[in-house]
Amino acid sequence: MTDSLKSRRYDRVRRSVADNARRRLGVEALERRELLLVRASIDYSFDTNNFFNTPEKRDLMQSAADTVVGRFADDLGAIVPGSGNTWTAMFWAPGSGLVAGVPNRTIAANEVVFYAGGRDLGTEALGEGGPG
Repeated sequence: MTDSLKSRRYDRVRRSVADNARRRLGVEALERRELLLVRASIDYSFDTNNFFNTPEKRDLMQSAADTVVGRFADDLGAIVPGSGNTWTAMFWAPGSGLVAGVPNRTIAANEVVFYAGGRDLGTEALGEGGPG
């Protein structure tokens, strides 16, 4: 095969590959995406033993809470008591382990409130969590 024939054949293959690439490239409309931002709010008012008494501890707690709520794919409505609507957040107080309640707390849309604190759980447990 002569060099000019090889060159023409190579040019034809190269043009064909380039033409196919041009035909495949294009702009495509994507579905609408919304970034739902659920915010973690940490309430330390029940940390009666001052476990979270340094900025470093609070930063670590905030990071953990942000990781949890970062997995939420929800649009959370606000909780605004009033006009005869009341509620009480019930949970185990983290500083004492006793049942505690916070009546009629207003919670903003897309906010999750964590009540954080610490106490001695003995040697059998590393941590404890529960519904609230």
